[in-house]
Amino acid sequence: MNKNHPVRKFAARRRDLERLLKIRGWFDRARITELRDPFGPASRRKRLDALVVSEETRANGLRVNVLRRRQGLKPLRLYVVRIVRADDGRLISDTRIRRGEIDAKGKVKGKAARRIR
Repeated sequence: MNKNHPVRKFAARRRDLERLLKIRGWFDRARITELRDPFGPASRRKRLDALVVSEETRANGLRVNVLRRRQGLKPLRLYVVRIVRADDGRLISDTRIRRGEIDAKGKVKGKAARRIR
């Protein structure tokens, strides 16, 4: 899937996700798959039960379930996670982290940090 901005290599993102899943004790229950289309394997893989989506991507989860029903597959249970905000009240995003506006924990950096104090 092509993005209009630089994206970290899949191997690096996978390594970080695996580390988090292991810390939480969820690694053995997870399957990490590189997305090559907007819905990934969720729209066609039979042996899936659930899909984790954000508040922003919930509509895509609903679309996945429409596609699954059309193919005779059971709909997935959608787990909607809360969007996390940075110290400035704006969303934490990879784009903001890459731009140096915030760190990975949402702490505002540079001039913007001085403005919110």
